[in-house]
Amino acid sequence: APVGIVGARDILPKGAWWPRRGRLEVIVGTPVRYRAEPDICEGWRRIAADLEVRVRALATGGHAAG
Repeated sequence: APVGIVGARDILPKGAWWPRRGRLEVIVGTPVRYRAEPDICEGWRRIAADLEVRVRALATGGHAAG
């Protein structure tokens, strides 16, 4: 299932060596299967692109279509 993590940049900003106190939210999306994708580099790229869209939607409060 795709997972979105919200608040991580506030807890560990770019360049920081130690995390700060803060709120972190983990959002678990709907499980996805990719049975139709071939087990080759092209299929992996399509899967990665789809998962990126789904995770970004979760992290911004949207819901990726299942």
